[in-house]
Amino acid sequence: MHTIKGVKKGRDVKMALKLDMAKVYDRVEWVFLSEMMLKLGFSSIWVAKVMDCITTTTFSVLWKGTPLGHIMPQRGLRQGCPLSPYLFLLCTEGFSCLLHGAERKGDLIGIQVARGAPSVTHLLFANDSILFVKATQEACRSLETLFQTYEEVLGQQINYSKSVLSLSPNAKRADFDMVAGILHVPVMQCREKYVGLPTVAGNGRKQLFQHLKDKLWKYISGWTEKLLSRVGKEILIQAVLQAIPTYSMSCFWIPKGLCKELHGIMARFWWAKAKDKRGIHWVKWELLCMSKFAGGLGFRDLEAFNLALLAK
Repeated sequence: MHTIKGVKKGRDVKMALKLDMAKVYDRVEWVFLSEMMLKLGFSSIWVAKVMDCITTTTFSVLWKGTPLGHIMPQRGLRQGCPLSPYLFLLCTEGFSCLLHGAERKGDLIGIQVARGAPSVTHLLFANDSILFVKATQEACRSLETLFQTYEEVLGQQINYSKSVLSLSPNAKRADFDMVAGILHVPVMQCREKYVGLPTVAGNGRKQLFQHLKDKLWKYISGWTEKLLSRVGKEILIQAVLQAIPTYSMSCFWIPKGLCKELHGIMARFWWAKAKDKRGIHWVKWELLCMSKFAGGLGFRDLEAFNLALLAK
């Protein structure tokens, strides 16, 4: 994304396409999954056992607390099943093969971050897909055909209204109209998120990571009405609140001002005596105690007391 954003001159327009799949697990065709495992070299006996785990699933519907019906599904993977994420990755391998095949034919040209670097056409993480290609009419036509094949074979359906496409800054109005007209995907700036993180983090990072602060408030507001002991507050802070920004901090530099705000939210939650009743922060409490102690020794203020300590 940084490379795409840096292309500001020339006619070599690059684009990034983030795809949104509609109900990916529910639309997986069992025949495609079975053939894909056999094509990848899995034993036919092992494949048959895996398909038995998938195809023997039944569902019931609760109506006023009573289970009704005996639904036999014909396709799809169960979300929550330990096998489902791995099996879906095998299905997306078919999508990856289609993209590599189009690249070998020359229909798609990937993006290189530097001269001599390998060409990158796509990144796949479960149902999150993002494509990187040169924005030509041939590439857009090839992607259109590839998407139709993928939907027909695997049973997936691309949600074009929620998918987003970004072009490099050197793109002209004709490039925007051409890409949007063929792929039917809205063109926006490189501000979309991929796997829960922003694709590009430039200026205005505090606003970009404002969702971390909102998440903290959401969790705290849900627990402030309940009476939590000190131990309960400590567990909530360490296990939940401090874990929220960890994922973002592992990839991006978070502004210091935002870090202080996050720390302040957790500190107020820890020291608050009840809802809408602020407590005394331990730093303020320590300064208050030291001021009283200094006054008892005859010093006029805390500064004079500290100077006396340094002198000794």
